[in-house]
Amino acid sequence: MKRREFFTKVAGVTFENGDGTSRQQILEEIADDIVHQGPMRLQVLRDGENPHDSNAVAIFDQAYRQVGFLSRDVASQMAPLIDQQLVEQIECEVMEVTGLGEDEHFGLNIRLTYWENS
Repeated sequence: MKRREFFTKVAGVTFENGDGTSRQQILEEIADDIVHQGPMRLQVLRDGENPHDSNAVAIFDQAYRQVGFLSRDVASQMAPLIDQQLVEQIECEVMEVTGLGEDEHFGLNIRLTYWENS
């Protein structure tokens, strides 16, 4: 198995979730949790039924609240690997919550590590 790793931004962090929860509020909580508890892992889940992007890969916090998606470019590369079960494991770690100043939107930088079965 080949270990692969890359850093990327999470897309869609300014939108609300279908249940009305604010992704911005969730990111604010994540930033606070990192200060008090240290590094945080996130969940990476394929969202093949997404009506806006058939390659969508969603990112969730530890409480399974959605914080956003991989960008379209990154998802277009990752989705086929996931769909064809060419990825053994995916780990996602918060590297930085950005935009902590006043009147700024929060952003999220992550590190994805995965093991490719080829």
